[in-house]
Amino acid sequence: MLGDNLTIFFQLSPGCFEKTPLTLGGDMVMQGPFSVAAADLDGDGDLDLVSANRDGDDLTVFFQLSAGSFALDPVRLGDSATLEGPCSVAAADLDGDGDQDLVSANELGRDLTAFFQLSPGSFETAPLRLGSGGAFPASVLATDLDGDGDQDLILGNQVNVPVARGNLTVFFGGR
Repeated sequence: MLGDNLTIFFQLSPGCFEKTPLTLGGDMVMQGPFSVAAADLDGDGDLDLVSANRDGDDLTVFFQLSAGSFALDPVRLGDSATLEGPCSVAAADLDGDGDQDLVSANELGRDLTAFFQLSPGSFETAPLRLGSGGAFPASVLATDLDGDGDQDLILGNQVNVPVARGNLTVFFGGR
């Protein structure tokens, strides 16, 4: 499939972007990138990129090595046993240990999958799966909704029936 990549246009000055973008991934690396998030995943002070690949049933993490330069071999997280149709991804410290973890909304699996970071750039192989109450999650956001210092998760759910409307599901984190 053509276009299975991330395309980055670096800004040269306000309102002016490079004409030749940087391309990451490709059809041998990722399938159906649907959503992307940027966060310092390895704790080195620069932003790394993670893509939710709906058709590949996985997440692809590109670590930034230096300004504008990314590792050629990305880290892949998940497979069809843990992610079914991931269509949104967010980075947040979900377990309170100071590093960024990843959570994906899986439309076809009707659930969320959380990958906890063990050390900079290394994620747990057995992710946590959370149900969505039967909805089809299309988007996920991590934020502290209730002001208790930990991250809560909000799902934007779509419904696959013509008359019904979507809704939000909230998972309150706890310490």
